[in-house]
Amino acid sequence: MPPFEQELVQRLYARDTGAMSLFYDRYGKILQHTIRRLVRNADAAEDVLQECMVKIWTSFGSYNPAKGRLFTWALQVTRNTAIDHLRARHANEAQRTRPLDDSNTHTPAVPDFQPEHVGVRELLGLLRPADQHLMDLLYFQGYTQAEAAEELGLPLGTVKSRARAAIHVLIKATRGSGLPAPVKPPRLGPQASTLTPPPRAVRPTNDAARVAALRRYALLDTASERILDELAALVAQLFGVPIALLSVVDQDEVQVPAQHGLPGPLRVDRAFSLCSAAIMRDATTVFEDFNAEPCELTDPSVARQLNLQFYAGHPLRTADGFNIGMLCVIDHQPRPFPEAENALLTALAGIAMRLLELRRALRQQASFCFDDWQPVYGVMSVLFQGLTHPAGPLTAEACTSLCRAAQSISHILHEHTQTVLESELAEAR
Repeated sequence: MPPFEQELVQRLYARDTGAMSLFYDRYGKILQHTIRRLVRNADAAEDVLQECMVKIWTSFGSYNPAKGRLFTWALQVTRNTAIDHLRARHANEAQRTRPLDDSNTHTPAVPDFQPEHVGVRELLGLLRPADQHLMDLLYFQGYTQAEAAEELGLPLGTVKSRARAAIHVLIKATRGSGLPAPVKPPRLGPQASTLTPPPRAVRPTNDAARVAALRRYALLDTASERILDELAALVAQLFGVPIALLSVVDQDEVQVPAQHGLPGPLRVDRAFSLCSAAIMRDATTVFEDFNAEPCELTDPSVARQLNLQFYAGHPLRTADGFNIGMLCVIDHQPRPFPEAENALLTALAGIAMRLLELRRALRQQASFCFDDWQPVYGVMSVLFQGLTHPAGPLTAEACTSLCRAAQSISHILHEHTQTVLESELAEAR
């Protein structure tokens, strides 16, 4: 258990009311986002959150630190409270007396959600007629997915799949409306195809399956996302290096969707990228002095172009065992990389992968919009405060403390991802 939680637990056991304010400041936003994923109503989510705070305070005597972390226990209380709220709401709706009507026309209640972008209705013209009708029911007439399935005579799973596909079409069409726009980053260094003879990129034996796994995360040719860039900046600050980046290795090139210290998003042919060779290993790849001991698996011209003299990268490994990219720190001068720093980079790569898993889970939601990703920014800004480090050398003791904080953040992100996935399953039922 992180030191912050240990102190918080002790104060809550002592019935220190000030501890609840600290608890709310640390975990309130992520618990509220969890509730909103379940109850789908901002006002109701706020009411449920307040009820959760009361339950956590009044029932804290039942919490046993030996059985799990405080956050995990609080998240379970939150889930149960939100589910109870939904059951009560559904029971009340079922008991209402509906007036008889000669018409069979269904008139659902107008939901709280209102389209935020002018001209969205016109964008439905980009869809097939059947999908236009479906999206009109869901987003302008206020039908739930279950009600739309009944209205159209379709299985609920078909409605969810068609709605998800239609949303992706509309997202692409609204890139100019303040949403992240796809970019084509500049390619760094010469293209391998222009050289004679061209260098050959080293590839793992499972590369086709690995690339397929990467593309499930929708990271290629994407706009910079603030939370990932902030993580890269934090990594650079912790290690005291000018450059830190999150790279992904596609079929023919390496892209950098998040970075600190470079001019912008970059693409590098796989034959010239250290990350392309580094994904071959599950452990951290380190070059403490690249000039003295260059990588024999890649062409060094891009490394020289970046004045790369130190490189350490840990793979971003998916749950099914594919290394889709790297979290790297880079310096313009040689430097040692002790085991304590290696452990810290490994823990930070775990945070990066958990963020990508959460991002993917949110994007898979049939009702996904980019607003669902926004609360994560605020939550992570709070959680990242636990990774601050005073100026000065990164000692082994500091690395150990930061590793514990990073593992705690990874666990919170994993719990949040599971909540998102469970809410999707609940909707499917």
